[in-house]
Amino acid sequence: DTYTTTAFIRIGNNPPNKPVISGPTSGDTNTTYTYTIIATDPDSENLRVEINWGDRFSDIIQNYENGHLLSVTHAWETYGFYTLEVTASDPNNAISEPARITIAIDVEYLENLGYLIDTNSDGIYDVFHSNRTGIETKVQYLGNGDYLIDTDGDGTNDLIYNPKTHQIKEYASFPIFEYLLLVPLLTTFILTYMILRIKRQTRILKSTNKRR
Repeated sequence: DTYTTTAFIRIGNNPPNKPVISGPTSGDTNTTYTYTIIATDPDSENLRVEINWGDRFSDIIQNYENGHLLSVTHAWETYGFYTLEVTASDPNNAISEPARITIAIDVEYLENLGYLIDTNSDGIYDVFHSNRTGIETKVQYLGNGDYLIDTDGDGTNDLIYNPKTHQIKEYASFPIFEYLLLVPLLTTFILTYMILRIKRQTRILKSTNKRR
């Protein structure tokens, strides 16, 4: 006998690839920034792209064309670090691996030491966060663009930093104790010099009077 069976073979569904995000990783509050996103699907299907801005806002793009360059904008209202996360899903609800970038708003990195924070968004940094201790200390703005920073929270400034040049230097405060010791010494020297000069002038005057 002969038996015949018909099998229907279909192509398996593949999840979309991990999206690619491009855009600034630092900025200021209440400033709009543009980010580009590219999502691709191995099966060339239109996608649903979900964007989470790291604050209370998110966007969803329906019927996104596979491989199309997507341009989106966003502004953050308060200072801090925000994780921008993007995922793509196909019509079969297969979801891509999430793509993430971190954006620092009103924050300035000091290499691996920590970062400065502009807490009131006035363009001047107010606080330094130490990566080593986790302590946040107030910074002193000098007006010429430099900041004095206490990196370990001991009440003494350790570094001087300029955000424009990104130059970090060790800060040596003026030796107050040595200055206090120096003042009486200088005062004594000046008084001694003046007394000797007065005595000399007095002798010269007496000598002149005798000649007369």
